[in-house]
Amino acid sequence: MQRLPAGTSIIHASGSLDGETRAVLCRAVADELTQAPAQLVLELSAATSIDDTAVEALVGATALAAESDTSICLVTSPTGPVARALAAADLTERFEIYATVGEAQRHG
Repeated sequence: MQRLPAGTSIIHASGSLDGETRAVLCRAVADELTQAPAQLVLELSAATSIDDTAVEALVGATALAAESDTSICLVTSPTGPVARALAAADLTERFEIYATVGEAQRHG
């Protein structure tokens, strides 16, 4: 977790994103949204794999962000496991995906 002065909060997740990490990710997103950031960035570029339950957690994160009127985006490689999983689930259009945190901040 990282909070930047411009109202951007960044949640970092790495390794295998799966059913075991789903609750942690959901809790981190919900907790951070209580701080009312202008933008929430999920930095997932170090994720090595992602399963369906973690994809569901990302979808849930977008719903929570929408309820609190917070911009949310993902930082991940366009050819990495997260982007591939979202494409396989036909969910790519639901997410703003950027290659770097800096790029996400410029568009947030």
